Amino acid sequence: MKKSGNNIFRDLINEIISESSGEHFEFIFKKLTKEDKKKFNELILQNKFSSNLIVFLGKNNLFNLFGDAFLKDCDKQIKRFQINSLNSIREVHSLNKIFVAEGLSPLFLKGVALQAEYKDVALRPYVDIDVLFDRSEILRAYQILHKKDFLDPSETQYLNNQNIEDFCRRFHHIHLVTRNGIAVELHHRITPVRFFSCCPIKKSMHKDHREVDFYGEKINIPSINNMVVHQLCHLFFSDFKKLIRTVNDLQVIIKNYNINFHEVLSNTKNKKIRKSLLLSLEIINYNNITIRNLDKIRSKFANDYPNDEIILEAQNRLFDTTKITKGGNFYKNINKPGKAASILAKRIFPGKDLLIYDYKIPKPTRLIIFKTYVYHLFLQILKLKGFPSFFQTRKTNHEYLKYTNIIDLWFNRN
Repeated sequence: MKKSGNNIFRDLINEIISESSGEHFEFIFKKLTKEDKKKFNELILQNKFSSNLIVFLGKNNLFNLFGDAFLKDCDKQIKRFQINSLNSIREVHSLNKIFVAEGLSPLFLKGVALQAEYKDVALRPYVDIDVLFDRSEILRAYQILHKKDFLDPSETQYLNNQNIEDFCRRFHHIHLVTRNGIAVELHHRITPVRFFSCCPIKKSMHKDHREVDFYGEKINIPSINNMVVHQLCHLFFSDFKKLIRTVNDLQVIIKNYNINFHEVLSNTKNKKIRKSLLLSLEIINYNNITIRNLDKIRSKFANDYPNDEIILEAQNRLFDTTKITKGGNFYKNINKPGKAASILAKRIFPGKDLLIYDYKIPKPTRLIIFKTYVYHLFLQILKLKGFPSFFQTRKTNHEYLKYTNIIDLWFNRN
């Protein structure tokens, strides 16, 4: 396989993930240029990987490799996550009690489910609480949190029996904030709606789960195999960007359990889900995490397998430290041939329903919709300030433009 320009960063991250003795990490790091050291520091902070780095440096007495300013930034991030995690544990307890008392069946995902796999909970902080419900329960769960006065006062009740179906066709979760400032996402599916009209793995998640003790409260989380599938899918459907922590999650799970990936893939009937798992597995393997029976997997699923160019593109995205253009997702996919005008038009002039969902409008009168349109238009005009830097990126980064869609093309083939 062609060598990636991010191989040095990969080797450094792998030293942390594998909990090595530190000698090789020190040897590699000392050879980095000043600019590469700066990029590595950005990589750590952008991927929320500071807890893992600090523990690694402390164990191997390597703090002298880094400047005080960066170490202070790491300390700030770690303390922020620790406070958030402690508050989140209390919120998980409260949420579970509320939902179960109302006869609902919450299934806690991602960070909450993964934290039990770590010996030190500080190594797996999470910034929000993800809960999966059956589609028939999602509106009730939303309404109950409003009724119980559990949410931040700024959270308006904008979803109801009339618009919940339309909302669920457009979005895969409801984002909320509690009175304690903790983000909660109520999911009615796992995969984003832009990839599948119906989520192919939701039923399996509901059917195959387990009960665990979460700091004194019994909660339901996915089975081990389903947790692995979810993390692999999350890696793929999030474009592999800023997800080194997810790679670490998978390393921890693989270390804790004897995962039969060949069986997992053989039981995955949806072809597109299987392709997403295959590419994510190759990224795990590319980052020196041993995958049992990988050659057997490559042979059996050869027709769906990603080539080296696709794997390298995914790897480059994983270690990309490029900052988002001003305006956030305003410019996303705008470089697709023939799509720029239509994408911009939809983002500047969204439909009434999207305005209601984006700005959480509980009573969409004509006057309120008009005022919201004006406010939205003002915000989009502010984002247009990012056009010069966006076009400069397009002009100078031909390599990125060339490869930006090859994963999508492979994923959607046949």
